[in-house]
Amino acid sequence: MGRIIIFTIDSCSFCHRVKKELQHRCLPFVEIPVDCFPERKVDMFELSGKMTVPQIFMNTRWIGGCDELIKLLDTWDSEGDYWQRYLEEVARQPDPVDYRLSHPMTPLGLTELFQSSDHHRDPSATGGDECFVDGWIPLPGNPPTRATFGEVTSILVQEMPREKLAYLAKYYQDCFTGCQGVDALMQIFPALCPSQDPNNAEDRLRAVGFGNLLMRCGIMHHVANHHQYVDTKDYYYRLQPFHQPYLLNSFLSQQQVSLSLTSHMKESSTFRPEEDTSSSGPNTVLSASGALKLLTNLQRLLSDIETRATGRDGIDFLATKDYSDPAFIQLEEGSCRLQCMDGICLASTMTDAEKTVFGIHLYNTMVRHAQIKVGLPTTASQRRAFFTGVKYKVANQILSLDDVEHGFLRANTRHPYHVKQQFLGDDARRAWTTKKLDPRIHFTLWCGAKSCPQLNEFSVENLDEQLQLASESFCLDDNNVVVDENTNTLTLSMIFKWYKSDFGCASSKDLPEVVLGYLPEGSEKHAALSAMIIQSKTPGSYSPGQRRFTRGMPRSSSPDMRSKPPDNRETWGGKSTSQRTGDGVKVKFIPYDWAPQAAPGKFATFTRSNLKTTETSLRAPFSKRAIAGLTMGGMPSNFRNKSDRKQ
Repeated sequence: MGRIIIFTIDSCSFCHRVKKELQHRCLPFVEIPVDCFPERKVDMFELSGKMTVPQIFMNTRWIGGCDELIKLLDTWDSEGDYWQRYLEEVARQPDPVDYRLSHPMTPLGLTELFQSSDHHRDPSATGGDECFVDGWIPLPGNPPTRATFGEVTSILVQEMPREKLAYLAKYYQDCFTGCQGVDALMQIFPALCPSQDPNNAEDRLRAVGFGNLLMRCGIMHHVANHHQYVDTKDYYYRLQPFHQPYLLNSFLSQQQVSLSLTSHMKESSTFRPEEDTSSSGPNTVLSASGALKLLTNLQRLLSDIETRATGRDGIDFLATKDYSDPAFIQLEEGSCRLQCMDGICLASTMTDAEKTVFGIHLYNTMVRHAQIKVGLPTTASQRRAFFTGVKYKVANQILSLDDVEHGFLRANTRHPYHVKQQFLGDDARRAWTTKKLDPRIHFTLWCGAKSCPQLNEFSVENLDEQLQLASESFCLDDNNVVVDENTNTLTLSMIFKWYKSDFGCASSKDLPEVVLGYLPEGSEKHAALSAMIIQSKTPGSYSPGQRRFTRGMPRSSSPDMRSKPPDNRETWGGKSTSQRTGDGVKVKFIPYDWAPQAAPGKFATFTRSNLKTTETSLRAPFSKRAIAGLTMGGMPSNFRNKSDRKQ
């Protein structure tokens, strides 16, 4: 299978012009950048006798430079069907066997078709020169149709193969080979295979062209971002939703969302942009009020998905990740909308109340979304990886769960078990943090465990009342706060211990008064705890068996001393001062129940590898091509460069 070969330099304007001419006509080509591979300059000179770039070859036929190629392409255009001329003179010809015309990152003599990553498609398959810049993707058919980025992606994630493929001691997750992708595309879109023969060379070439269109749209990627789409078993590819698994809202890229918002997404309530009175068109930047409304919609979508999967024993999380479910697809697309949020608005325009509501809803949405997509953590190490590794892209910045909680909501206060603040130095996210820490946020953040606070919706207008209500509800729950008057003990959730400094407490002994402020007056717990605190502060109060010694006086100085009630004075350096004679309220803590709120056996266990696209393992076998190169006298030349080892 023949090809067009171009020797180029990245800084050469004529090289860029040549590539654009080929891309405009959707003609595939192989680029040999001599600035990246200086040894190929010798090959270029030997073949063309020229040291200038570009130098263009059609198989072994030397065309010349930029002017010569444009003249040839104009001739093809004048004849009416340049694609047929390309097939006859290039694609259907034998592959060039001259090693000097081989791709610098492929084995010598490998027969395959390379295409530019910028723009390649068969016009007859996709319906003319219509492109995706208007937010639509042309699909092959008779007549040709079009679909949105989300619609095409949702079809492909259901139909395209996903495997764990090995190469050079690495496993690549959720990917497929070029050959597998071509076979799948011809099955999904029958118009790509009019001959109904999956081995037909022209049909496979047409499918490769459509695959490169998907790569240009950002729907499909090479696993290492090194190669274009090729019909071969040696290159691995992956769909956009699985290309960055640590990024939960990566179903669509930021560019795809921006393009879509200018067309079809403006008709959707989930993606509806805020009206901009200063412009006639839709605003693709999400404003503060639009972001709050979007997060509320996402929370309701998650509730709907979880409700339909809830049984007698809990939530069946294995049934929630369903790409055929319109609600799940809407959740995936809607979360991507946050990528286009206005970062300047988030930093300077939003009030502390708006930032608090935004942060609470963002945190809870991320946790619930992560439980569906990457699983539930069950051990301490898994939880650490979960809170630091699971991320959202918001306003072109990456935020983990710890970033949202400790940096965003806690006014950039350090993590209880860290020594540094969450956002350091000139981190742009520091401008997003709230100015003042409100400890009541700890009664609103839901991490998926049984000991977590209840999920609630919050609004900017009634935030203070809603936070107080959430605090009272949390403290009235016996799973979080237990008041025992008989033993003078207050048993609290571990949240109070972890974040006692947020509540203004230097030690756990100060917590009873804090908890009292969160209990509604008139409740039994409030009355009992209030009595315990008053009793512990009353001078001269003591309980039976309580031992008290007077400083400066021997213990055995008076045999009758212990039988008398102690006074409220003590001698210290000749001075008399009052003292608290009671022991105070004893504070204990309830072990945090990290058990997930899921049906037994109906959830995927989260591991750190769930957030990675590759996994290094000595058990991963070498590919056949790599083994062939190693058995023929060492590492082949195409693997000598570090950048060429990833497939």
